[in-house]
Amino acid sequence: MKKKGFLLLFVICSSLLVVGVLGLGGCAVERQGHVNETAEYPYYTEIHTYRTPALAVELEEGERFRARLWVWKEDKLSFMATTGWRIPASLLFYVQDPYGGRIIDAGRISNEYEVDFTAEVAGDYQLIFDDRDGYCAVRIIHNSPEPLRDISAQDN
Repeated sequence: MKKKGFLLLFVICSSLLVVGVLGLGGCAVERQGHVNETAEYPYYTEIHTYRTPALAVELEEGERFRARLWVWKEDKLSFMATTGWRIPASLLFYVQDPYGGRIIDAGRISNEYEVDFTAEVAGDYQLIFDDRDGYCAVRIIHNSPEPLRDISAQDN
């Protein structure tokens, strides 16, 4: 009987681990909000690239979008315990205009990166995070009061 109980516990724990690591539960955009109303970048968004490889922000023609990104390696078991310890990481990053053209191709970015562009046409501008390892987290502070939306389910 002890073997069956242990086996059942093992299966349940393994399932929870798979759900947490693969991001099958929970939302894609981890957090959004205000940093400080008077700051240069008053809004923030945090994502995990294995859940959210692409975000969009709606901009008007002539509107300027400025942001600072921080990239770190996400501990695969962070859903169990948050340590606050961040391991530097890198990923490929680019921005697309509403027509799908790349207006910024930053290549591989590490640790910290600044984005600054002015919308030439109104529409959704896409921030694409290409993380080959799949375990990076990104904190984005930005100037746009429009929320950054998860568009990872759409074709990029």
